[in-house]
Amino acid sequence: MDPSVQLFFRQFHQAQMAGAIPMCLQFDKSEFSRKVDENFVATTKLSAEQEQEVEDVIKTTEPYKISSGSRTSQIAAQFKHSNLKSSALSVPEIEVILTRIVKERRYEGPEWPVVISYSDTSFLYGKGVREFSFQGKN
Repeated sequence: MDPSVQLFFRQFHQAQMAGAIPMCLQFDKSEFSRKVDENFVATTKLSAEQEQEVEDVIKTTEPYKISSGSRTSQIAAQFKHSNLKSSALSVPEIEVILTRIVKERRYEGPEWPVVISYSDTSFLYGKGVREFSFQGKN
């Protein structure tokens, strides 16, 4: 794809998600360009309760009960804004938990409605921004 077209779509999507267009999610626009910190992912200590808070959202809320083959993608800020607005967890902490779920393949159990993966080479957000993909199992 032509780089200028890709840039247009990236900027349009970021404006939508940051709330520049009415009726859209609103959170810090810098999250669209925040690069994942692998050292933070590797060294952050989180409690089982904190991890369970994120897991419960995925296992029990409607947005993640998607049909087999269907897919949705989010960065950690979108996940927090959509599901955990009142949570004390920060966006980087949620990113750590989601990353660990993927790396430890926790989503393989029957109670998980989706397969989760991530990419650090997002078409929309650019290289280094971790985007999580949720694909329906059933």
